[in-house]
Amino acid sequence: MKKVKGTIQLFVNNVEENIKELINEHKNLILESTTYTKKIKLITGVNYLFAESRINKNTFIAHSKIKSDLIAQDFKPFEIKKNINYFGFRNNLTGIKDMICIDINSAYPTELKKQDFIGESTFDYLTKKIEKIDRLQSLGMMATNKNIIEVQNKKAIKMYNQENKMSCVFFSVSHAVGEILNFLFYAYPNYVYFYWVDGIFIDPVLIDTVCEYFEQNKFLFKLEPVQNFQIKKNYLVFDKWNKDKFEKKILFLPKDKKKVSKEIYDFVN
Repeated sequence: MKKVKGTIQLFVNNVEENIKELINEHKNLILESTTYTKKIKLITGVNYLFAESRINKNTFIAHSKIKSDLIAQDFKPFEIKKNINYFGFRNNLTGIKDMICIDINSAYPTELKKQDFIGESTFDYLTKKIEKIDRLQSLGMMATNKNIIEVQNKKAIKMYNQENKMSCVFFSVSHAVGEILNFLFYAYPNYVYFYWVDGIFIDPVLIDTVCEYFEQNKFLFKLEPVQNFQIKKNYLVFDKWNKDKFEKKILFLPKDKKKVSKEIYDFVN
């Protein structure tokens, strides 16, 4: 590989082995790590960017588009709460006969656009050109901080974290979506059974109310019937309609809100 200044992007499985090889070869360098990537920065000006092959390139393209839109509007960091209401469950979910899930379509990209973080072109790319997992991860990248290690003579001499100044975007969007579902959860305790990230499970009598509320908040959504709802020891199992058929879903009940919030945060990151 020709060594030129700039970033050389490598999508490989054996990331750690490649990094060890570079450390042994160059001895002096800087290693930057996030949830998704690792970057080796050499004093020669050559940078190596590693990403696990399981991460689709579309994730990085989408992330780049979001960042470009923010930079174009001279984005400035702002303070935002980081405790997100990702879910809510009733204590008693026994004896439920009828249930329907109303799922927000492209909840996070929609909220990005509503808050003017992205333009129409980026919104179209996120919602029409890539898979859901790619757009979730592209937004999650906004919240990942860098862990930086300075290496001299193959030994770490300095370690520190660098906060992502755009993380407030991730938390602002996540907070807004969570608050919308959380409002319904507490406003209609007899009819909202639970919600999880961007879907709310309700008694069918509340369909019109929820749909109207989502429309008021400028969200598109889909109705997905739920059947064969069962409560097990520590999880829920049910069949949920998806496009043209019912699919079995398993949802583990949270034991600790902070722990589950971190698990969801890690999933989208």
